[in-house]
Amino acid sequence: MTIPVRGEGDAGIPGHDVEKIELSVVVPQEVADYWDSAVFIIKDKQEGSQDEVTVKVGGEFEIAGSGLIVKTGAFLPDFIMSGPTITSDSNNPNNPAIGIKVYENGVKVFPASGKKWGWLYVNFPTIHTFDHSRYGLVLKEGKKKRSEERRVGKECRSRWSPYH
Repeated sequence: MTIPVRGEGDAGIPGHDVEKIELSVVVPQEVADYWDSAVFIIKDKQEGSQDEVTVKVGGEFEIAGSGLIVKTGAFLPDFIMSGPTITSDSNNPNNPAIGIKVYENGVKVFPASGKKWGWLYVNFPTIHTFDHSRYGLVLKEGKKKRSEERRVGKECRSRWSPYH
């Protein structure tokens, strides 16, 4: 994704005196180690209904019967943009956001051309939204990974059932 910044270009021509810089997404290791998936709300405008779907970060899902595929990128619990870098300021869910791409029948329809990721925000669901004639998409929350201790503890408890 590129953003315009003031610089040397075609000075004097409106919209031409900017230089574009490439944005990079940096996921801090503690964030990657802590967050596992995201919960989306799919709104069917035609039916007046909504469903929830949970998808792994970096995964994808299809909106049933629509031809729409949503691919997820980075989940950032405390989204910030500092210069050319998009990252998370902490591991706390202060400003949760996720990068997505949406394809309809194999053609990318979100984000706009020239952008690598579109961002959905829990706290700002109407900013930079995915807008489709029938479906809306909202980020509800991020989901933490199950701790290794909890996972192993549950596996051990299942082995030590009352029948042993």
